[in-house]
Amino acid sequence: MKVLALRKLFGHMGGHSGYDLLFNHLEKEVQLESVWESDKNLSKRLNKLDTSVFQGVLDFKVRKYKGIKGIVEKWLYSKRQQLVLNFKSHVPLATGFYNNSCFQAEWEFVEKLIKGNFDLAYLGYVENNMGLLGNPEIRKKITCPLIGTVHQPMSWWKQKGDFKLLQTLDEIIVLAESEKMLWEKIYPGKVTCIPHGVDADFYKPSKLKNNTTPAVLFVGIWLRDIEVLARVAKIVSQKRDDIIFKLVVPVSQKKDYTFYKWLFELAKLENVEWCSGLSDQALLELYQESTLTFLPMMDCTANNAILESIACGKPIVSTKLKGLETYLTSECAELYDCLEIDAMANAVISIIDDENKRLNMEVASRKQAEVLSWGNITPQLLERFQKWNLQ
Repeated sequence: MKVLALRKLFGHMGGHSGYDLLFNHLEKEVQLESVWESDKNLSKRLNKLDTSVFQGVLDFKVRKYKGIKGIVEKWLYSKRQQLVLNFKSHVPLATGFYNNSCFQAEWEFVEKLIKGNFDLAYLGYVENNMGLLGNPEIRKKITCPLIGTVHQPMSWWKQKGDFKLLQTLDEIIVLAESEKMLWEKIYPGKVTCIPHGVDADFYKPSKLKNNTTPAVLFVGIWLRDIEVLARVAKIVSQKRDDIIFKLVVPVSQKKDYTFYKWLFELAKLENVEWCSGLSDQALLELYQESTLTFLPMMDCTANNAILESIACGKPIVSTKLKGLETYLTSECAELYDCLEIDAMANAVISIIDDENKRLNMEVASRKQAEVLSWGNITPQLLERFQKWNLQ
C-alpha cells in the first residue's frame, strides 16, 4: 500500500515523544512517503505554487488561473484579509493552529496527491494540516481516500476550529472514546477512536532505587491548569516541607502573562524547582526519579506527559476528565474535580506516604503503558488503512 502522509514535528518534543513516532512503525508496514511542515518564511517557500498567485491575492488582483492552481487561488482570495494580517499577527487561515507555514506544506501535499499514484492520504494533525483539503473543489481532484487524526478536544474546536473543514475526510481518527461520541454527532459513521501511543521501550522504570527525597513532577503547558497546580503545591508545602515539586516548563512561558500570576505564586515556594531545555535522557531520568506525576488539566484527549509518566511506572494525580478515561485506570491514577484542591493535595501526600499503595500504582501504570505502546497502537491504524485500500 502506498501512503502519502502530511506530518509535523514540534520543537518542544524530544526524539521519543509525540505522535510522529507512529510513522516510524507505519513505514515498516506500508510504502510511506511524507511531506513535512517547516517553519521557514512563507515568501521563500512558495516557488512550487508560483509566487505570482500568492502576490496576486495580496494585491487583490485575481489572475484567473485554470485547474488546481485556479482553485487554490480562489481559496487564497477568500482568505486574503487573514493572509495579509498573518504577516503581522499570525491570524489563522483555517483552525487556530493553521498558518502560512501549514498552508505551504499542505499545498505541496495536494500537488503530490494529484500527480502521484497513492492508495491513501493521511493527515497526522488535522488542526495543523487541513485548510485547502477542506475545500470540496480541491478534494474532488484527489482520487484516494483521505484520513486525518484530530488531536484537540471538542472544547478547543468550538473556540478555534471549523467543523465544516472535516466534511471532506473519509474517516476521522480521534484520540479518546469521549471525543468519538462528540464527533459522531457531527459526522455519524465517520469517526474511529485510536489512542495515542507511547515509546514504552525508551520510557521505562529505572532499575536503580528511586531517590529517597519525595518528588512530584509536573510537565508541559498546553491546557494545563496552572492555578490548580499552584494551589495544591502551596497546601502540600504547608503540610510537608520535605516534598519537592519539579516543574518542566519552557523558559519562554515564564514570561507569558497568561501564566505569570500563578507561576509567580509557585516561585514563592521554597520546595519548587524549575527545569527546561532537557535532553531526552534528562527527561527520562526526571520521570524515573520522581515519586509521582501531578498534572491538573483544563481539558485533554491524549497527553504525552501522562503517557510517558505511566511508562516509567509513575502514579498519576490529575483532573477528572472524560478524555483521560481512555488512558488511565483507577489502579494507576487518582482523578479529582478541579475544585477539589484539598483532596488533590491529600492524594499527593497519601501516595508518597503509603508505600504499598504507591508500589501497586506503579505496577498498574507500567501495565497500562504497555497496552498503549506504539507496537500495539499502530496495528489499529493499519487496520483502518487496509479497510480503505480494499474498497
